[in-house]
Amino acid sequence: MPINYPSASAETLGKFSRKFRLAVIGQCSVGPLVDKFASDVVADHYLIESRPYSLPPDIEYSIYDGIVIALTLRHILEHTPSFDGGSGGSEIQWARLIGRPGMADYFEHCAANIKERVLSYKAIAVSKPCIFLTFMEPRQNFVGVLSKKYTLDNPGHFVRELNRVLEECVSDLSLGYCIDINEAVNSVGRSGVQDDIFWHIGHASYQADEYITASEDNERLQLSVPPSAMYSASDRISEAQSYIAERIIDALRIINKIDSIKLIVVDLDDTMWRGVAADSDRPKWQLTEGWPKGLAEALLIFKARGGMLAICSKNDDEPTRERFAEMMGNSMKLSDFVSVQINFETKSSNIQRILGDVNVLPGNVLFIDDNPREVEEVIRVFPEIRVLSRQHYDWRRVVLMAPELQVERISSESLRRTESVQAAITRRNVDQTISREEWIKSLEIRQWHVIVDSVNHDNFARASELINKTNQFNTTGKRWQAHDFVEFFSAGGIIVCAFSRDRLVENGLIGATMILGREIIQVVLSCRVFGFDVEKAMLRFSMESIRAGERPVKAIVMNTGKNHTCHDFFIKNNFLEIEAGTFESTQFPDYPAWISLDS
Repeated sequence: MPINYPSASAETLGKFSRKFRLAVIGQCSVGPLVDKFASDVVADHYLIESRPYSLPPDIEYSIYDGIVIALTLRHILEHTPSFDGGSGGSEIQWARLIGRPGMADYFEHCAANIKERVLSYKAIAVSKPCIFLTFMEPRQNFVGVLSKKYTLDNPGHFVRELNRVLEECVSDLSLGYCIDINEAVNSVGRSGVQDDIFWHIGHASYQADEYITASEDNERLQLSVPPSAMYSASDRISEAQSYIAERIIDALRIINKIDSIKLIVVDLDDTMWRGVAADSDRPKWQLTEGWPKGLAEALLIFKARGGMLAICSKNDDEPTRERFAEMMGNSMKLSDFVSVQINFETKSSNIQRILGDVNVLPGNVLFIDDNPREVEEVIRVFPEIRVLSRQHYDWRRVVLMAPELQVERISSESLRRTESVQAAITRRNVDQTISREEWIKSLEIRQWHVIVDSVNHDNFARASELINKTNQFNTTGKRWQAHDFVEFFSAGGIIVCAFSRDRLVENGLIGATMILGREIIQVVLSCRVFGFDVEKAMLRFSMESIRAGERPVKAIVMNTGKNHTCHDFFIKNNFLEIEAGTFESTQFPDYPAWISLDS
């Protein structure tokens, strides 16, 4: 009997509704992008001069959420000295240099051109995200099938190396990012999309039938077949451009941390492997080969980004733990998960326990489970939670590609997050035979502080990430855009960043205090260090930085509905509430005796 498959439909994570306005700067190759964005995105295209290279003078950058820049490859290739005996550079000069010593010098001049152009956006990238599109790379080594691949003589390698230079230059900008358009072209297929099969490599654009010489081409003695017919150009060009437009919006969602997911909770049977492992007689490798191993790999990538993993399974605990080790081998370990709940309680109660362990709100959680009844029971209790259930062949794509599960950059704190949270859980579950005071003292907590005073500071990126992703201990809940930080620092504001370690774990950045003049405008604290008074030590250092004893220091608390843990923070630390949500103090809070201050 044939299987009645459901209609194909991808699962989505939902919720996103933010509108964006973009400035798209570049030549004709990016013009079509303007029409590929969703209807709620406003995009304005600005042409740019090639020589001398200068930004369009009529752009009011302040009105845009992001600036998209596409440098033109032919301008990079031709604006160089001649290395082949001519009077000046040429965009096909590389072909005359194949096998000659001048190729390396030619590449360095092209790289210098890229650096010059990227640097012209430095002032803009302080306040607005600047998203650079890479150059379209040749589809193959046109020097020859058997020619060496990893050499500058290969035009594909030459342009890839220019893209590497572009990425390095862009990464030096405060708010500089790169999107690789070659991923889009590869995804839809280069044949029928890219024009390098009949145009010179420097053009680096999409196939089209009409060019500058179209009228002359149509008056030839023998009329040629147009490129679109010869090379099967189709809707794939539009598909590739739409893909790029989607990635640009994804980038802005990642930068602005919209609907971010911090924790993935997974079922085991028919989720991490095929079928019910306890009832299967098939070899273990057959139950994990293919999509299960692909999902495991995707989950580990999410973990490397700083995300957390947890298990929620209805099963016998000890035998299931043993089966997990048998099934997954060295691919995954239970230590990759911050919380493991294997029992026969309802999944909603186990997820409640997991949320308590890791201090994450339901709206920042993705639950993956094959059973629709379990999913419905969980959603009934936690309607904000996101879910993947039916389309198991699509789970890997969502975990890898969805912007909600991505980050701008992977930091050292990201790589240690699972270890840090596991240590926090261990601390909370410590043997109660000793007093809490004795136990906290035994942790040997050490704390140090760094003052961040500009977006160019080494610790700014980590501080802004913590401020914008923290919900529970966040005194105002304000989310800061790039231009907000620029204005804050320009007005003399500083961010006091607190770092800590103890004998169990290196915690990294755990808190931040934003100070403007004599006002503490926002305090955030990582949930993984709740209960150790590190926030009191941070407040003490912050007030010393303000010189609190001279005149009163003001502070603000706003009820966001999610930040109950910090409503009484200032009251507990010698502040008086002078009006609703506004506090004032001239006194330094006591420094916790169990915390050692490092310089």
